[in-house]
Amino acid sequence: MYMAMVLWTTPDMTHVNMPRLILATRVCGVLSVVGFLVYTIHALQAEPTELSLEKEDEVLIMKQFALKSLSDAEEVLGLSRQRLLKQMASQNVLEQRELIQLSFSEKVMERYLALAHKRAAAVSIPHLKSVRVDIKDGISISSESCDQILPALVDAFGGGKGARGEPFMDYLMHGWAPDDPRRLEVLQSWLGLSVHVGVRFGHALALRTHGGPVEAVCICYPPDCLEGGVAFEVGSDRWLYGTSRSQAY
Repeated sequence: MYMAMVLWTTPDMTHVNMPRLILATRVCGVLSVVGFLVYTIHALQAEPTELSLEKEDEVLIMKQFALKSLSDAEEVLGLSRQRLLKQMASQNVLEQRELIQLSFSEKVMERYLALAHKRAAAVSIPHLKSVRVDIKDGISISSESCDQILPALVDAFGGGKGARGEPFMDYLMHGWAPDDPRRLEVLQSWLGLSVHVGVRFGHALALRTHGGPVEAVCICYPPDCLEGGVAFEVGSDRWLYGTSRSQAY
Protein backbone atom coordinates (compact mmCIF):
# COMPACT_ATOMS: atom_id res chain seq x y z
CA MET A 1 0.00 0.00 0.00
CA TYR A 2 2.90 2.34 0.80
CA MET A 3 4.51 1.63 -2.58
CA ALA A 4 1.24 2.25 -4.37
CA MET A 5 0.85 5.64 -2.71
CA VAL A 6 4.40 6.65 -3.65
CA LEU A 7 3.99 5.60 -7.25
CA TRP A 8 0.62 7.37 -7.52
CA THR A 9 1.71 10.64 -5.95
CA THR A 10 5.16 10.64 -7.55
CA PRO A 11 4.92 10.03 -11.27
CA ASP A 12 8.54 10.99 -11.73
CA MET A 13 10.46 8.04 -10.27
CA THR A 14 13.71 10.02 -10.42
CA HIS A 15 12.67 11.82 -7.21
CA VAL A 16 11.98 8.58 -5.27
CA ASN A 17 14.62 7.32 -2.87
CA MET A 18 14.54 3.69 -3.96
CA PRO A 19 16.71 2.26 -1.12
CA ARG A 20 14.36 3.78 1.48
CA LEU A 21 11.31 2.62 -0.44
CA ILE A 22 12.63 -0.94 -0.64
CA LEU A 23 13.54 -0.90 3.06
CA ALA A 24 10.08 0.37 4.07
CA THR A 25 8.39 -2.27 1.90
CA ARG A 26 10.46 -5.06 3.42
CA VAL A 27 9.77 -3.86 6.96
CA CYS A 28 6.01 -3.75 6.30
CA GLY A 29 6.15 -7.22 4.74
CA VAL A 30 8.07 -8.70 7.67
CA LEU A 31 5.73 -7.12 10.24
CA SER A 32 2.71 -8.45 8.35
CA VAL A 33 4.11 -11.99 8.23
CA VAL A 34 5.09 -11.93 11.91
CA GLY A 35 1.68 -10.57 12.92
CA PHE A 36 -0.13 -13.24 10.91
CA LEU A 37 2.02 -15.99 12.46
CA VAL A 38 1.36 -14.70 15.98
CA TYR A 39 -2.39 -14.60 15.33
CA THR A 40 -2.36 -18.11 13.83
CA ILE A 41 -0.46 -19.59 16.79
CA HIS A 42 -2.80 -17.86 19.25
CA ALA A 43 -5.89 -19.13 17.39
CA LEU A 44 -4.56 -22.70 17.38
CA GLN A 45 -3.66 -22.68 21.08
CA ALA A 46 -6.74 -20.84 22.37
CA GLU A 47 -9.66 -22.86 23.73
CA PRO A 48 -12.65 -22.86 21.37
CA THR A 49 -15.36 -20.53 22.55
CA GLU A 50 -18.61 -22.25 23.50
CA LEU A 51 -21.76 -21.19 21.74
CA SER A 52 -23.91 -19.11 24.04
CA LEU A 53 -27.68 -19.22 23.55
CA GLU A 54 -30.36 -16.97 24.90
CA LYS A 55 -32.76 -18.82 27.16
CA GLU A 56 -35.68 -18.25 24.80
CA ASP A 57 -33.68 -19.64 21.85
CA GLU A 58 -32.58 -22.65 23.89
CA VAL A 59 -36.18 -23.46 24.84
CA LEU A 60 -37.30 -23.07 21.22
CA ILE A 61 -34.73 -25.37 19.64
CA MET A 62 -35.09 -28.00 22.38
CA LYS A 63 -38.82 -28.41 21.74
CA GLN A 64 -38.07 -30.79 18.90
CA PHE A 65 -36.85 -33.23 21.57
CA ALA A 66 -39.73 -32.41 23.97
CA LEU A 67 -37.17 -30.93 26.37
CA LYS A 68 -36.47 -27.46 27.67
CA SER A 69 -32.70 -27.19 28.11
CA LEU A 70 -29.44 -28.33 26.55
CA SER A 71 -28.42 -30.00 29.81
CA ASP A 72 -31.55 -32.18 29.64
CA ALA A 73 -30.80 -33.00 26.00
CA GLU A 74 -27.25 -34.02 26.91
CA GLU A 75 -28.61 -36.36 29.56
CA VAL A 76 -31.34 -37.89 27.41
CA LEU A 77 -29.55 -38.13 24.05
CA GLY A 78 -26.17 -39.05 25.50
CA LEU A 79 -24.37 -36.43 23.39
CA SER A 80 -22.07 -33.62 24.41
CA ARG A 81 -23.33 -30.09 23.99
CA GLN A 82 -20.85 -29.32 21.24
CA ARG A 83 -21.69 -32.43 19.22
CA LEU A 84 -25.44 -31.93 19.64
CA LEU A 85 -25.35 -28.33 18.43
CA LYS A 86 -23.05 -29.27 15.57
CA GLN A 87 -25.41 -32.01 14.34
CA MET A 88 -28.46 -29.79 14.71
CA ALA A 89 -26.80 -27.08 12.61
CA SER A 90 -25.40 -29.51 10.04
CA GLN A 91 -26.60 -29.33 6.45
CA ASN A 92 -25.67 -32.98 5.95
CA VAL A 93 -28.85 -35.00 5.48
CA LEU A 94 -27.22 -38.14 6.86
CA GLU A 95 -26.24 -36.39 10.10
CA GLN A 96 -29.75 -35.00 10.47
CA ARG A 97 -31.21 -38.46 9.89
CA GLU A 98 -28.83 -39.95 12.45
CA LEU A 99 -29.97 -37.43 15.05
CA ILE A 100 -33.65 -38.15 14.37
CA GLN A 101 -33.11 -41.91 14.61
CA LEU A 102 -31.21 -41.45 17.85
CA SER A 103 -33.99 -39.36 19.41
CA PHE A 104 -36.49 -42.20 18.80
CA SER A 105 -34.22 -45.04 19.86
CA GLU A 106 -35.21 -47.33 22.73
CA LYS A 107 -32.33 -46.25 24.98
CA VAL A 108 -33.17 -42.57 24.53
CA MET A 109 -36.83 -43.26 25.34
CA GLU A 110 -35.79 -45.04 28.53
CA ARG A 111 -33.60 -42.10 29.56
CA TYR A 112 -36.41 -39.67 28.70
CA LEU A 113 -38.87 -41.51 30.94
CA ALA A 114 -36.25 -41.72 33.69
CA LEU A 115 -35.86 -37.93 33.52
CA ALA A 116 -39.65 -37.52 33.53
CA HIS A 117 -40.01 -39.67 36.65
CA LYS A 118 -37.25 -37.71 38.39
CA ARG A 119 -38.86 -34.35 37.58
CA ALA A 120 -42.32 -35.60 38.51
CA ALA A 121 -41.12 -36.49 41.99
CA ALA A 122 -39.79 -32.98 42.57
CA VAL A 123 -42.49 -30.87 40.90
CA SER A 124 -44.55 -28.58 43.13
CA ILE A 125 -48.26 -29.37 42.98
CA PRO A 126 -50.79 -26.68 44.03
CA HIS A 127 -53.58 -27.64 46.41
CA LEU A 128 -56.85 -26.64 44.79
CA LYS A 129 -60.25 -27.16 46.34
CA SER A 130 -62.58 -29.66 44.75
CA VAL A 131 -65.51 -28.28 42.77
CA ARG A 132 -69.12 -29.47 42.91
CA VAL A 133 -72.05 -27.63 41.35
CA ASP A 134 -75.57 -29.06 41.31
CA ILE A 135 -77.55 -27.48 38.49
CA LYS A 136 -81.03 -28.99 38.16
CA ASP A 137 -82.83 -32.16 37.13
CA GLY A 138 -80.03 -34.24 38.60
CA ILE A 139 -77.33 -32.61 36.47
CA SER A 140 -74.11 -31.90 38.35
CA ILE A 141 -70.56 -30.76 37.58
CA SER A 142 -67.78 -31.89 39.88
CA SER A 143 -64.04 -32.49 40.08
CA GLU A 144 -63.10 -35.98 39.01
CA SER A 145 -60.00 -38.15 39.06
CA CYS A 146 -58.05 -39.19 36.00
CA ASP A 147 -59.40 -42.72 36.34
CA GLN A 148 -62.93 -41.36 35.81
CA ILE A 149 -62.22 -38.82 33.06
CA LEU A 150 -59.65 -40.57 30.89
CA PRO A 151 -61.83 -43.59 29.91
CA ALA A 152 -64.64 -41.24 28.85
CA LEU A 153 -62.27 -39.23 26.64
CA VAL A 154 -60.72 -42.38 25.16
CA ASP A 155 -64.19 -43.61 24.21
CA ALA A 156 -65.13 -40.23 22.72
CA PHE A 157 -61.94 -39.82 20.67
CA GLY A 158 -61.42 -43.48 19.85
CA GLY A 159 -64.96 -44.53 19.11
CA GLY A 160 -65.73 -46.86 21.97
CA LYS A 161 -68.69 -49.25 22.03
CA GLY A 162 -68.83 -49.53 18.24
CA ALA A 163 -69.28 -45.81 17.59
CA ARG A 164 -67.07 -43.74 15.29
CA GLY A 165 -64.33 -41.75 16.96
CA GLU A 166 -62.97 -38.29 16.37
CA PRO A 167 -62.34 -38.04 12.57
CA PHE A 168 -58.71 -36.97 12.80
CA MET A 169 -57.86 -39.74 15.27
CA ASP A 170 -59.67 -42.26 13.05
CA TYR A 171 -57.58 -41.06 10.14
CA LEU A 172 -54.30 -41.39 12.04
CA MET A 173 -55.10 -44.91 13.22
CA HIS A 174 -57.18 -46.15 10.28
CA GLY A 175 -54.92 -49.18 9.90
CA TRP A 176 -55.78 -50.49 13.37
CA ALA A 177 -59.00 -52.21 14.32
CA PRO A 178 -61.16 -50.48 16.99
CA ASP A 179 -60.19 -53.16 19.52
CA ASP A 180 -56.48 -53.14 18.66
CA PRO A 181 -54.47 -52.70 21.93
CA ARG A 182 -52.09 -50.31 20.17
CA ARG A 183 -54.96 -47.96 19.42
CA LEU A 184 -55.98 -47.87 23.07
CA GLU A 185 -52.38 -47.37 24.19
CA VAL A 186 -51.85 -44.39 21.88
CA LEU A 187 -55.09 -42.74 22.95
CA GLN A 188 -54.37 -43.22 26.64
CA SER A 189 -50.87 -41.81 26.28
CA TRP A 190 -51.86 -38.84 24.13
CA LEU A 191 -54.95 -37.87 26.13
CA GLY A 192 -53.48 -38.92 29.46
CA LEU A 193 -50.76 -36.29 29.25
CA SER A 194 -53.29 -33.44 29.29
CA VAL A 195 -55.65 -35.12 31.76
CA HIS A 196 -52.97 -35.90 34.35
CA VAL A 197 -51.65 -32.34 34.20
CA GLY A 198 -55.18 -30.94 34.41
CA VAL A 199 -56.12 -33.05 37.43
CA ARG A 200 -53.00 -32.02 39.37
CA PHE A 201 -52.51 -28.38 38.35
CA GLY A 202 -56.03 -27.23 37.49
CA HIS A 203 -59.59 -28.49 37.60
CA ALA A 204 -60.73 -31.59 35.71
CA LEU A 205 -64.52 -31.33 35.71
CA ALA A 206 -67.07 -33.87 34.59
CA LEU A 207 -70.78 -33.46 33.91
CA ARG A 208 -73.09 -36.26 35.02
CA THR A 209 -76.83 -36.78 35.23
CA HIS A 210 -78.11 -38.48 38.39
CA GLY A 211 -74.60 -39.75 39.06
CA GLY A 212 -74.47 -41.68 35.79
CA PRO A 213 -71.55 -41.98 33.36
CA VAL A 214 -69.45 -38.98 32.36
CA GLU A 215 -71.23 -37.03 29.63
CA ALA A 216 -68.88 -34.06 29.20
CA VAL A 217 -65.41 -33.07 30.35
CA CYS A 218 -63.83 -29.67 30.95
CA ILE A 219 -60.20 -29.17 31.99
CA CYS A 220 -59.53 -25.61 33.12
CA TYR A 221 -56.90 -23.66 35.03
CA PRO A 222 -57.25 -20.66 37.36
CA PRO A 223 -55.09 -17.68 36.28
CA ASP A 224 -52.53 -18.23 39.04
CA CYS A 225 -52.11 -21.88 38.02
CA LEU A 226 -50.92 -21.22 34.48
CA GLU A 227 -47.33 -21.70 33.36
CA GLY A 228 -46.21 -18.71 31.34
CA GLY A 229 -49.79 -18.06 30.28
CA VAL A 230 -50.44 -21.65 29.13
CA ALA A 231 -51.42 -24.89 30.83
CA PHE A 232 -47.98 -26.40 30.23
CA GLU A 233 -45.12 -25.94 27.79
CA VAL A 234 -43.48 -28.71 25.81
CA GLY A 235 -40.52 -30.03 27.78
CA SER A 236 -41.42 -28.21 31.00
CA ASP A 237 -41.60 -29.87 34.40
CA ARG A 238 -45.39 -30.12 34.06
CA TRP A 239 -45.00 -31.77 30.67
CA LEU A 240 -42.56 -34.28 32.16
CA TYR A 241 -44.95 -34.85 35.07
CA GLY A 242 -47.76 -35.70 32.67
CA THR A 243 -45.40 -37.88 30.64
CA SER A 244 -44.34 -39.85 33.68
CA ARG A 245 -47.97 -40.50 34.58
CA SER A 246 -49.16 -41.39 31.11
CA GLN A 247 -45.95 -42.94 29.75
CA ALA A 248 -46.38 -40.72 26.67
CA TYR A 249 -43.33 -39.91 24.54
